[in-house]
Amino acid sequence: MLPTVPDDIVREIFIHTLPTLKSIAASHFPRPYFAKPSATTSPLLLCFVCVRWRRIAITQSRLWASLDPSCIANGQLVQHWLERSGNSIPLSFSLRPPPGGSKPHHLRILWSQIGRCRNLEISGVSLPIGVMPLSKLETLSVSLHADAPEAADWFSAALSHCTLLTRLHWDGPSIFAPWPQLTYLSLHPRSPEHLFDTLQHLANLVELHLCCPADTASFDQSPFNPCVLPNVTTFGVQSHEGLFTFVTLPALQHLVLVDCWDGVHLEDLLERSACHIESLEMQIPSDGRIHGCFDHAAIAPSLRRSQPPHTI
Repeated sequence: MLPTVPDDIVREIFIHTLPTLKSIAASHFPRPYFAKPSATTSPLLLCFVCVRWRRIAITQSRLWASLDPSCIANGQLVQHWLERSGNSIPLSFSLRPPPGGSKPHHLRILWSQIGRCRNLEISGVSLPIGVMPLSKLETLSVSLHADAPEAADWFSAALSHCTLLTRLHWDGPSIFAPWPQLTYLSLHPRSPEHLFDTLQHLANLVELHLCCPADTASFDQSPFNPCVLPNVTTFGVQSHEGLFTFVTLPALQHLVLVDCWDGVHLEDLLERSACHIESLEMQIPSDGRIHGCFDHAAIAPSLRRSQPPHTI
């Protein structure tokens, strides 16, 4: 059929061959798709079918707008990939250390195009000297070492002009960020003060996920009055029940619990928030703590849907 279809329509069909988030992994963070160059997946797969498909694929810049270069052994391939993406469309990069050691040349090529990024994932790589503009950034995921003050300063400066940023996953020291414009935040707070200071500025947040080490006693109980987040409809907590005590969520509808359970703290949150939970998702340890301690009707009478607890 495709031999009779005009090139413009084939180009649009090719766009729909790219893997999507749902086909890759289930994740609460709205992680964009970062293409790993492989002859078994689009877009490279399209180039091996026939001469016509190769020509169309190479000239469809949107097919080449996403890249995870960690498995590429040749920096020149990164350059070719970016050239196929053209000069104007927004890009999506995943910058992580490649297996077997770093390849700084790859990073230099990608950092030179960082101003075009709409979606960016950074983990464990060295930052460039000098702050680069990130004016097109909409989604950012960052994982830093526990002690990374220079990186925190770099991101604070870089994010100061990110007027389009609405989704942030942050695992690192405290930074200055455009918190009021965020609608999604996944945060690994380093201290109760870090968490509380951040919560004060999330006026427009709709989805919040918090994670901290389970053995961090400082999070057992908030030393502050709970922060009211009026627009949060989805709240996720991982590893530490004390995180319930930091917030009041009057609009809460969807609750996600990962590796934590405390009926008392949860009941206090729901009573304090006067919210109406509609869905509950739970992932629990294999020690069976959940059995006998959760009563849907008692904890959340408004609950309409729950995912059966499963072990992790």
